[in-house]
Amino acid sequence: MKGYLIWRVVSKGGKRSEGMNAPDRYERFVVPEGTKKVSYERDTKIINAASFTIEREEHTIGNILRMQLHRDPNVLFAGYKLPHPLQYKIIIRIHTTSQSSPMQAYNQSINDLDKELDHLKNAFETVEYWKEFSGTTELQKDDCSRDVEVFKGLLICGQDE
Repeated sequence: MKGYLIWRVVSKGGKRSEGMNAPDRYERFVVPEGTKKVSYERDTKIINAASFTIEREEHTIGNILRMQLHRDPNVLFAGYKLPHPLQYKIIIRIHTTSQSSPMQAYNQSINDLDKELDHLKNAFETVEYWKEFSGTTELQKDDCSRDVEVFKGLLICGQDE
């Protein structure tokens, strides 16, 4: 009888509930209709500061953007927060020098990340090409000398045997 009562409490209409108060999984990814993916709000207390709210994103995008913003010499501060684990959005705060606006810094970081990810994609495609071309699943030590710019930073080459 005790097991039946526990099952009744956990089940919902004959279906097993994944979490009674947890939102549906698709809500983590699908932006609700009428909601912008990215919204911008200027900080009224600090000059050249703003907050960007990005819907349906988490720590991965927040940290990548934060790190890219830190590479910009015009960015004085860049940080992000996830307001609540069940709210699927991040808030990125940016404070820049007078030579740049937070919007310019944000857009530049997005463009730079896009280029960097394209470079990464091309590097992986080149590695796959060399694997197919050489007929092996592993790269040999001398493969690293070919096309150094593509492999730079992506492969650990030539472990001495």
